[in-house]
Amino acid sequence: MPIYECRKCGQTVESSSMPGCGSCPKGGCHSWMILCNRPGNTTWQCRKCHKTLNCETIPGCGSCPGGGCHSWVRL
Repeated sequence: MPIYECRKCGQTVESSSMPGCGSCPKGGCHSWMILCNRPGNTTWQCRKCHKTLNCETIPGCGSCPGGGCHSWVRL
């Protein structure tokens, strides 16, 4: 099941389909993008915001609260 991240607030959700708009704490609707298509046993952590994900391959760039794109490192 893919892992989605809101570009605005950074919330992550694991869902088989695009999550609903909902109410984003940063205002308006969430703006979802896929960070990880295939969750797995490899743990990745962003060097900037320290978010961790278990994903088969390196997660996508996303929108890091630390600025710009996430900078993933394998743990």
